[in-house]
Amino acid sequence: MKRKAQSFIKLSVAIAVMAFIGALRGIAAPPAAAPEVPPAKSVFIQPSKPSEGRDPFFPDSTRPYEVFAAAHTAVATPTATDLIVNTILVNQRNQAFALINNQTFGVGDEGDVITSAGRRIHITCLSIDPVNQKVTVQFGDVTVTLTHSGD
Repeated sequence: MKRKAQSFIKLSVAIAVMAFIGALRGIAAPPAAAPEVPPAKSVFIQPSKPSEGRDPFFPDSTRPYEVFAAAHTAVATPTATDLIVNTILVNQRNQAFALINNQTFGVGDEGDVITSAGRRIHITCLSIDPVNQKVTVQFGDVTVTLTHSGD
């Protein structure tokens, strides 16, 4: 019986030692933290034609392609050729006025003119020279001198 008791004690001590070693391993080295990965971002690309995709809620709609076409049409910037000096007039007080695209401007006046293409341009009249029939205007960052042809 002593043998069984001694074997049992040895087995118990061995299990206790193994449990203690296992506990020490858990305390000594914490598990490595997984690297933090940012969440994936969703990306939606507006289709420009039916072969690229369609509206899942209104599959027969052409609206997505019309929106794409409207957003990607090139807007032409106004040029000096869009502005025409119709006439230059001087009143009794010796103040000069210019008629540009059928809109009257004095020096320092600003306003919108409509071009022959139907576009609206906001201009500022900087100077009027009635002797040389020249008008200097500014639109956006562009300053240009226009000449009345005398027609």
